[in-house]
Amino acid sequence: MRWLEEHRLALYGCVRLAFEAGRYEDAWGLCEPLWTHYLDHPHLGEVLAAFRTGVEAADRTELLPAMVRMRCQLARPLWELGRYEEAARHVGRALHAARALGESFEERRLRASTVEFQGLLKAERGDLPGAVADFTASRKIHEQIGNAYGVLLLTHQEGKVALRRGDSEEAVRLLEAAHAAAVEQGRERMAARTGFELGRALRAAGRFQEAAVLVRAALESARQRGSATEETRVLRESAELAEALGEAGRAEEYRAEADRVVALWGGLPASHSS
Repeated sequence: MRWLEEHRLALYGCVRLAFEAGRYEDAWGLCEPLWTHYLDHPHLGEVLAAFRTGVEAADRTELLPAMVRMRCQLARPLWELGRYEEAARHVGRALHAARALGESFEERRLRASTVEFQGLLKAERGDLPGAVADFTASRKIHEQIGNAYGVLLLTHQEGKVALRRGDSEEAVRLLEAAHAAAVEQGRERMAARTGFELGRALRAAGRFQEAAVLVRAALESARQRGSATEETRVLRESAELAEALGEAGRAEEYRAEADRVVALWGGLPASHSS
């Protein structure tokens, strides 16, 4: 991840160069590792340009899975910039194209992922019941094809929505299941992310000491991976937890540290939380 961040300008440039050279499969294919990088280091202007090129490249190849995947990837930075209608158009086109996919494991997994993206967009726009319906539908597809990682991801999403609507006990139940699955599957990044969300749910449920253990582990993980986005979120949650524990001075230290990370990386999108 640090190498990707160091060389990102060249890597984003490779997407454009591949497209200009007529190497369309390379152009959209290069967006996949950049997607993973973007989740930790959201340079929104650069990623928008690359993913728009990726969409056009996928269309040139007329490869249906690529056309679906690239539209989903482009939609997320759009909605994080508040451009919901444009994001919705891309998700809608991805869903329409996904209906024409076949019934192989990979095609059904991609269809489930597209439904998840629709749920994420609904959650961003405040439609929590609609988001839950999409997450549940997506999880069922993953269950049907035996994709344990997909089930883990969607359980995590359902738990986050439960927390947003104020049902901390349901959130704890779902996020405990997602965290246990992440640990069992050896998914270090997801173990940290689910642990962080579980910590938030435990704080909401008044279980502060249990929450503190998980939040500390999430902070260590974010720093080891060099994820500015996650480090900022965890620091702000650490401040909330310190306040709940009556440690006002410690809370201010965490907030100041979070502000320093944001300043170092030139600002991070506030909504980048899924």
